[in-house]
Amino acid sequence: MVATGGSDGQGDGSAAFAVSSPDGGATWQQTDLQLPAPGTVVTALAAGQRGWIAAGRYGPSGRPRLIVWKLASGRNTWAQAQVGGITDRGTGKTPAITALGVSKDAVTGIGPVAPALSQQAAVFTLPGL
Repeated sequence: MVATGGSDGQGDGSAAFAVSSPDGGATWQQTDLQLPAPGTVVTALAAGQRGWIAAGRYGPSGRPRLIVWKLASGRNTWAQAQVGGITDRGTGKTPAITALGVSKDAVTGIGPVAPALSQQAAVFTLPGL
């Protein structure tokens, strides 16, 4: 069982964090997300056959960067997945991944690529992570 959030409750500001429970939620332990920069946020989380996958954003608000993590079953440290080339062709801006779906062979991420009122979304298929 895994949970992620936007603030670890320590120090000033917020920092993305993840916790896992080896016993179905009776006890919890913090797991290392390997944050790339201050202000990193987790935007989506999903479980798969080989472990967990999470997506997030970091960087300045005008040019945020996308990040994807994976956590193998039985591990306690997340690894950054090497994912590149995910941009909106119309604006060149990096979209957010706000939902993840895991299948046997791939991970599908869904997220907005334009202002909220346009209701445009992007679908990304990432190799099995």
